[in-house]
Amino acid sequence: MSKLCTSATNIPSGRSLPMSSKRRALLLSLAPLLAALCISFFLYKGQSAELPPGPEPMARSSPVGIDASAQPADTRYGIGAEPGTASGLDAAQQIYRLAVGSPDTHDPHIQPLLGVISGPAPSHASTGPDLSAQLRDIGVTAIRNQDYFDDRLDLEQIFFCGGTSYPSWEGCSPHDDRSYFWDLSDEQFQNILDGGLRPFLRLGGEVQNAVRRHDFKGPQNSIQEENWIEAAVRVVERYKYWNGQKALEYVDIWTEWPARNFWDRGNFEFISFWARAYQKIKAAHPDLKVGGPGFVAGTTVKLIMGRGLKAQAFLRYLYQNGIRPDWIGWHLFSNKPLAFLDAARAYQDLLDGRGRFSNVEWAGTGFFSDVSQIVDAYGNAIQASNGGQGRPTLLPQERIDSIMNGAEGAAVLTASWIAMQHSGIVGAYYYRAGDTGLDARGRRSVQQGAPGLFYSDPQGSPKPKAHAFRLWSVMVNDYPAKLVVEPHQENGAGGELWVLAGQSRDSWTAVLVANVGSSTMTWIPTLGGKPVDDPNRLEFYQVDQDHDGRAALRLDGPGIHTPPSTVQLVVIHP
Repeated sequence: MSKLCTSATNIPSGRSLPMSSKRRALLLSLAPLLAALCISFFLYKGQSAELPPGPEPMARSSPVGIDASAQPADTRYGIGAEPGTASGLDAAQQIYRLAVGSPDTHDPHIQPLLGVISGPAPSHASTGPDLSAQLRDIGVTAIRNQDYFDDRLDLEQIFFCGGTSYPSWEGCSPHDDRSYFWDLSDEQFQNILDGGLRPFLRLGGEVQNAVRRHDFKGPQNSIQEENWIEAAVRVVERYKYWNGQKALEYVDIWTEWPARNFWDRGNFEFISFWARAYQKIKAAHPDLKVGGPGFVAGTTVKLIMGRGLKAQAFLRYLYQNGIRPDWIGWHLFSNKPLAFLDAARAYQDLLDGRGRFSNVEWAGTGFFSDVSQIVDAYGNAIQASNGGQGRPTLLPQERIDSIMNGAEGAAVLTASWIAMQHSGIVGAYYYRAGDTGLDARGRRSVQQGAPGLFYSDPQGSPKPKAHAFRLWSVMVNDYPAKLVVEPHQENGAGGELWVLAGQSRDSWTAVLVANVGSSTMTWIPTLGGKPVDDPNRLEFYQVDQDHDGRAALRLDGPGIHTPPSTVQLVVIHP
């Protein structure tokens, strides 16, 4: 399989050796299908766990990840705690009383975590359509450029010095206009803006290019590093202002580190390279928020367990050299929503030098106190972690389909998004906007486990998680004032509800819930300690396998019934 992937991705481009037009056309038409197969192969073969210092294994190349094991319950947010007097189970009616509190003065705003990766234009040779209209419909606000599978908006394609290797960052000047090829990248950047979306500019590469394979990953020597950095500054300069308007707020340096599919040299070389890139870009553009490096999910899982050695090494080098990024980015792909809350706390502990990381050099200095967190790639998982013992195992295909394409995935993803809302994260980018293969509803293919919000059929049909995303955007846009509520509720019978509450500017209340448990959870919201059980004051919108959340549903009997694998937005009238 590895030989097939090597040959399949070695499809010459216009800058490489010629081949017959028929063979070239055939390979190009198969490129997205082969790319999907190869990504799945390396995903299943690889492991995301971070290892002690020494020779590094091949890291995961795909952001469809491992179901990270969550840490023990943390009662700081009421998670794992017994229900209190205001919130608990009504034994007589078996109805859970869900307490919605006052405005959250500590964390007053629901964060606009409405970004996605890739799109709106489809990936290279994909059967899917442009998703601009679909993304606007569900409320997506920003695009992080990644995995178009042809290096558009990547320095591999933009800055090219010629020669036999690809990419080629040596042998020409980054100050020479002739070294730049802007057409594909300009077109993609304009596509993002035309869709009414904000670009989140990621400077780096992709795991593979379906048009022409990568001969190496990242700059290979000091000359290439300096050329890459100079070219990156040039890229930011070009796209910072576009058609007379400021188009950039964030710049993201690199992705998926440490992972040999993105950087195939040593860790110290990467850290020093990243630090110099940050300093040069930030000095040239001090008004932009610059960060990275997109810590790979395996590092995030290890950090939750208190063993994030490479994340510590990264921050140690920055501290010792007086470098303070605007934000750090990390990745996580899990079917356990609590893992996202644990991850955010672990990274904050590391930044602050407290708790499990109280022995770091910067502990007590406050050096990283203003550094925020962005989850620049996240999603559900198609592998089980085996409790951290041995290699992760692939989930059964039926379960993968349920998680990636069905209502279960929508509920788990919503619960994870809710967990991030309770964590202080300021940005998040779901992987990804659309599938890349030939999958259409009702038909199976190798893309059955693809993570897109939309299928790649000609209509770009939505999956349940796309409909759930629409309810997220309602919370962000219409009920932005965050209210105090325990984010994780259980009824003792298998029901497991994740909860986010917000208030509109005219004091209406909304509650977003997702049931990731095994049984229906019936509940009544309480405001000011008083249950809201008048059906005339409640309306709710539901996403499951049969409902798309567009139309309000009527209550059926006392309490709100939330079945397993269901997302609901409940609006409470004054």
